[in-house]
Amino acid sequence: MAESLRDLVVSLSLNTDNFTRNIKSVNKQIQEAESYFKLASAGVKGFDTSAAGLSAKLEMLERKLSLQKDAVGQYEKALKAASDKLTECYTRQQDYSNRLAEAKQKQADMAVAVQGATAKYEELRDTLGESDSATIAAKANMEAANLYKIFRRR
Repeated sequence: MAESLRDLVVSLSLNTDNFTRNIKSVNKQIQEAESYFKLASAGVKGFDTSAAGLSAKLEMLERKLSLQKDAVGQYEKALKAASDKLTECYTRQQDYSNRLAEAKQKQADMAVAVQGATAKYEELRDTLGESDSATIAAKANMEAANLYKIFRRR
């Protein structure tokens, strides 16, 4: 479950409009830099090996490197956001797990209390009779415990 939660968080983080738009922009700028170099070299024989050609290629590669660093920065931001969200979700899941364990324990305690109240009522009913005040009080306690148990389920 934790693995699928992490995948979901990463997927949601990477699919945000801002992230996608930024990466597309960086990729478009890389394509433009490559296109500019190809345009500059068009029609010039030996441009790839000339000083001007090598200089233009170096400039294009430096621009491409810079843009790729920007893309890596975007990925790092998205990964950090996804990691933070995953940590938050894990912490929340742990809290819910603890709450569930506490609720289960309370429910078990209540079941024991209901059984005790029922047993006490039956004991008093059998020894003192149905109309004795202790039996009536025990019956009221038993019914209250049963009602509490019913309402706790909802």
